[in-house]
Amino acid sequence: MPDIYNADPPALPQGVSLVDLIDPKPSEHTAQKTGKLEEMKKKVSPAVTLRTATLAKACTDEQDLERVKRELHARHMQAKAECAHLRVSSCDELIALGPSSDAQALAGRLRPADDQVALLADAVDLVEFIRIPAARIARVEAHLALCRIKELAASIDAGLAHSEMLDKLIIAGVFDGGRVGVISEDVERLRAKAKECERQVGLAEDALREERKTQAAVYQNRFTHGMITRVEAAVAIPIYAGHAAQ
Repeated sequence: MPDIYNADPPALPQGVSLVDLIDPKPSEHTAQKTGKLEEMKKKVSPAVTLRTATLAKACTDEQDLERVKRELHARHMQAKAECAHLRVSSCDELIALGPSSDAQALAGRLRPADDQVALLADAVDLVEFIRIPAARIARVEAHLALCRIKELAASIDAGLAHSEMLDKLIIAGVFDGGRVGVISEDVERLRAKAKECERQVGLAEDALREERKTQAAVYQNRFTHGMITRVEAAVAIPIYAGHAAQ
């Protein structure tokens, strides 16, 4: 899977910025720019599809982890209840049989149940405090990546529409007599869409900063109050760090 978060977007034509795409100047227009914009559009379309699929998968992954957490929690509670029942019955047997009871054998029977409860508790903690937060960050990052490529695609569409309009007007000799003001409803609609996409990028960037800030605050609060679980401590060991987001 390509790295969609760090990969560079398709390059803009030389001497053209995002602002130029939305508001090009007739005096600087050339037919070659239209062709370059068409080439960019072909490159950007697959990126939009890829990032849309990546976001969908990130959402599914997070939902699956929430489901797994509920299932593990239910198994943990059931195992705790069974272990408690076994512990009480073992103690009752010790009391009833007195010196003739085999405490070591009873403890051996109890140990697998204790281990099962501990392992299930670790699994719940791993999903709740490590895997789900990581999946949430991945989802927000994927949303931001999609917003960014959509902004670029919308800017290209607006620039291409304007460029094609200028091509037709230049061929028709509209600008031969000097400066002419031209307004296209379609171009203005595409410009407005590009501006809205730009706004959505800002919102997505804010959402990612807020999510990271919230997760850091939650972790710091739990750390301060000694609530970090042993599985979190295990994941923090460098050799296991790569398992945090798997």
